[in-house]
Amino acid sequence: MRILLAQSPTGRPEAPIFPIGLAFLAGQLSRHEVRGLDLSLDNDYRTVLHEAIHTFNPDIIAISLRNIDDSSYPVTYSYVKPFAEIMKVLESWDGIVIAGGTGFSIYSDIIMEQYSRIDYGIPGEGETYRSP
Repeated sequence: MRILLAQSPTGRPEAPIFPIGLAFLAGQLSRHEVRGLDLSLDNDYRTVLHEAIHTFNPDIIAISLRNIDDSSYPVTYSYVKPFAEIMKVLESWDGIVIAGGTGFSIYSDIIMEQYSRIDYGIPGEGETYRSP
């Protein structure tokens, strides 16, 4: 099975942060063909995702939503808008979409309700998750 592990875009220029959660998860998927994609490294993240889907042809795309907002006072920046744009890109794709990550874990029920394109959500530690 081909699995694309994608870090959700930030939607603004920021210092890159290594997606360690996805790296841990990749270590648990050794029986599969896995690629990583950090969508926060490119301003044209929609095109980057389209290209990755076209060239890798994944069966599953797992998206990590790292943050919900930056908690800055008095103006807070939301990371949900770029995540929503990625969900729109995936609407025309036929594979399985899995969401996870710290930001997802905080509001997993709300995010699952809001984005019907997500097939499965994994709150908490994805590399230790066991389905019920």
